[in-house]
Amino acid sequence: MKLTVAAQPKNVIRKFQLLLFPEQDAKLFYKMFFSRWFLWRVVMLFLTNLYKFGSHWSDSQKEAKLQQLKNDRIKKIWDYMYHQQGKEIKRLMDSAYIKSGQAE
Repeated sequence: MKLTVAAQPKNVIRKFQLLLFPEQDAKLFYKMFFSRWFLWRVVMLFLTNLYKFGSHWSDSQKEAKLQQLKNDRIKKIWDYMYHQQGKEIKRLMDSAYIKSGQAE
């Protein structure tokens, strides 16, 4: 009897599953998945902040360079005017220079 039952064709059950997480060792999988996820979040945050810092630093450097060029130009103009004028203008320029130093 047993041989007859075993020899008969059996119904095949087809089962379709879409598993997002494994059935075995789920704890280990969660630990690995979320630790990597957290690590990637930290890395991305670091890179984002590094990019922001770099762009801010670059903008600050450009602004400082432009300000320095402006100050150099003003200094050259001041020296040129000072050496080209007479005593009266030099006194006025000296008093303006002293007053500007007191204002700071």
